[in-house]
Amino acid sequence: MDTLPPAHITEFVVQLLNTGHTIVGLVDSLAEALAEATGDPIDDCRHAVIAMSMGTIGVRLAATPPEEFTRATKLIAQALDVLIGDLERAARVSDQRERGIHTVRSSHG
Repeated sequence: MDTLPPAHITEFVVQLLNTGHTIVGLVDSLAEALAEATGDPIDDCRHAVIAMSMGTIGVRLAATPPEEFTRATKLIAQALDVLIGDLERAARVSDQRERGIHTVRSSHG
């Protein structure tokens, strides 16, 4: 990629990736520790840690207007949709190239 997207998009994507990575690692680590301490199945422990996380985040962000959560959720879903869409297009282009078809259309403008 020759240039980065505008700063607000770059910041959003970096934050989204860092947050997702951190939360997944934290949930896994806590669930494993809980399973080891209690002997409960890892899936049960993972569900317990996720419920705890929802409770903690819910309490701490309770004053945030619901519309902000709705907008954030839509942006996250949209980011996933465009990423998956581009990966699927790239896979199709790769498949076409392997079959000797060399037409490429960019979705980037």
